[in-house]
Amino acid sequence: MALLLGAALALWAASLQRDRAAAERQAAYAQAAQDGADAVAGSLHACGMLLRSVQTVFLASEDVDPQEFAHIYENLRPRAEFPSLQAIAYARREQRPGGDRYPTLLVLPLAGNESVVGLDVASQPNNLAAVLASRDTDQVAMSAPFRLVQSGRSGMDGAGVTMRLPVFSPGLPPRTVAERRARLRGSLATSFLVRR
Repeated sequence: MALLLGAALALWAASLQRDRAAAERQAAYAQAAQDGADAVAGSLHACGMLLRSVQTVFLASEDVDPQEFAHIYENLRPRAEFPSLQAIAYARREQRPGGDRYPTLLVLPLAGNESVVGLDVASQPNNLAAVLASRDTDQVAMSAPFRLVQSGRSGMDGAGVTMRLPVFSPGLPPRTVAERRARLRGSLATSFLVRR
C-alpha cells in the first residue's frame, strides 16, 4: 500500500513538474512572439517616419530633382536603419484618358535597381492598391507581396513588398479624400524583400 501510495505521489509530482515546464515553455514562446511582433512594428513605424520625412520635402517643393532626391537619401541614411531596404522610389502621377499612370522617375540606390526606373506602378496591381490606399488616407500603406522587378538578380529571389505614401502638390497637407485625390502628384515607396 505504501509502495502504491509513494508511486502515485511520485507520478503526481512528475505530472505537476511536466505541466509547470510546459507552461514555462509556452510563456517563453509567447514572449518571444510578442518581442518579434514588437520589433517588426517598431521597424515598420520607423520606415513610415522615413517616408513621411521624404514626403515633407515634396510638400515644400514644387519639383524635387534627382540631385535633391540624392541629397535627401544621403542625409537620411536609410540603409543604416533598414539594412533590408531595397530602394526608395518616387513615381509621378500622369492623368490619362484610360486611367492614371505612375511611371517611376527617381530611384535610390540606383545600383541594382535600374529596372525600376520607368516602371509604371499601375502595371503591378498589389503595388497600385497601396498607392491608392495611401492616397485616400495620407497614411503609410503596405502592399500585398508581389514579385519585385529586381527579382532575377542574384539574391533577389522571392516576393517583395512596398510601403507607400502619397506626394501631394505643395502646401498644407490635404484634409479630405476629395482634396487628396485632386492634389495627388505621385507616390513615394520603400521596397523590401519579404524574406529579409
